[in-house]
Amino acid sequence: MIKAQELRAKAAKKQVGVARGNLYPSLSLFAGIGTGYFETFQDSLGNTLPFRQQFRDNTSRFYGVSLNVPISNGWSARSRVKQAKIERLRQENNLEVQEQVLFQTIQQLVQEYNSLLVEKEQSHRNMEAQRLSFTIARKRYEKGMINAIELFTAKNLFASAQNENLQVRLRSEINRSTLDFYRGLPVFNINQN
Repeated sequence: MIKAQELRAKAAKKQVGVARGNLYPSLSLFAGIGTGYFETFQDSLGNTLPFRQQFRDNTSRFYGVSLNVPISNGWSARSRVKQAKIERLRQENNLEVQEQVLFQTIQQLVQEYNSLLVEKEQSHRNMEAQRLSFTIARKRYEKGMINAIELFTAKNLFASAQNENLQVRLRSEINRSTLDFYRGLPVFNINQN
């Protein structure tokens, strides 16, 4: 999107030059060649002249020079120059807005990535704590110190902590891949042969 907007801004800048060019006189050279075939062209015997002969006989050439001096359209040409300048400024402004939006998007992704790293570390610690709690609960269950409901509760808490850790890791990977995309790094491992 940024590249497309840059090209639009460059095109608007060129349009200003084109509009300014209409303020000056222009000199044009032109030339041409033409021929024709008509069924009504006949010889003295009343036969239609053959195509080849008519093609050769009816050939005409022309050339010339044209000078265009913009006198009467001066105000409209100046108006078009001003409009082109306004369009150029508008496109340059759109480019700046696009760059700011991109910058804000990247800045937000970086902040999210940093917070996800902290959340990932906390989630990992929570998962390890729940693993230890489940291990202890299993040993206590084997010794008959707790019932099956308490064991399943510890197991469910451990599974929930694993699920949360997996979700945080996946969100972190997606965020990192998105940042790699904005850096211009390859996101997908596709062999380009």
